Amino acid sequence: MAKAKKLGTERMLLLGLYLAHNLLETTLPEPVNQRIRADLECQKLTFEVCQDFFNQTISQTEGFSFKTFKFHIRMMERQQDKIHYCIGSFWRWIILPILHKMMPTFQDQQFLSLPKYLDFLYYLIRPIRLTRNLVVTIWQRLFSGV
Repeated sequence: MAKAKKLGTERMLLLGLYLAHNLLETTLPEPVNQRIRADLECQKLTFEVCQDFFNQTISQTEGFSFKTFKFHIRMMERQQDKIHYCIGSFWRWIILPILHKMMPTFQDQQFLSLPKYLDFLYYLIRPIRLTRNLVVTIWQRLFSGV
């Protein structure tokens, strides 16, 4: 408990212990019970996990889930951990997908053939090509029935 408190993970430990107590009927030492009673957020989180578990609403999505994000934030006690988690999530779910979408592809090379030493320009060509494709698609849909 002392190590978890020092690391800022006491609520996570308490949540796990309280879940074990509720779901598996394990006996917890009185100091642990006292800490759980003192941490209302831990009690709420445990209730939510049990409710989701028994209602079978737990979903294994690979993408971003605001519910999971919020749950993780609520498990954290220290502001610095919450900030670090938010930055990491922003990087993982916003920045990296954008960067991935901006990576030049074979279609970009077909759109405009450049010498090898100008390959870096494909990072500028890609958004131009994608915008052109979008405009052409919209144009075709608007005027296909005319």
